[in-house]
Amino acid sequence: MLARLFSPLFSPRLRAQIRKEFLSVLRDPKTRFMLVGPPFLQLLLFAFAATLEVRNVNVPVLDSHNGAWSHELVARVSATTLVKNVIRVRDPEH
Repeated sequence: MLARLFSPLFSPRLRAQIRKEFLSVLRDPKTRFMLVGPPFLQLLLFAFAATLEVRNVNVPVLDSHNGAWSHELVARVSATTLVKNVIRVRDPEH
């Protein structure tokens, strides 16, 4: 079923055109560099610039239980250096 659906997209003429363009791109050294150089440079730069560390986060807390354990959990979350503010949210049903 998928072969019938995508068969017009990959006709022999289109495959030949894609192959011709791919070979012409690989023949020219400047074009090869333009295809490989910028993504490689971005990989090197952004690997050191971007971090996945989360800091200074505002955390909303809905404490519907209001027990000792939930108070301890909220206190521990607010004591971490990664959390900026712990915002207590009221239950919308009450």
